Amino acid sequence: RNTENYDVGGKHYKRVPRGYDKEHPLSELLMYNGLYASSPLIDPTIATTPKLLEICYEYSQIMAPLHHWIVNMRQNTIEPF
Repeated sequence: RNTENYDVGGKHYKRVPRGYDKEHPLSELLMYNGLYASSPLIDPTIATTPKLLEICYEYSQIMAPLHHWIVNMRQNTIEPF
């Protein structure tokens, strides 16, 4: 799947928090205070055609791995109510 037009963001901090190894391979993740993903804009002329459903389905399939990872992380780090 082509994911080059998708954007993942949420980076907020300029440096790794004090006390953490800034050379660690995953230290970049400590600079995020949130996480979001966005897909390419849909051509407005397609918005009222049957092709819209196909495009939305394709976008959701491409973003599904990120969604599943976030859900898994939440289930493993937050105590249930």
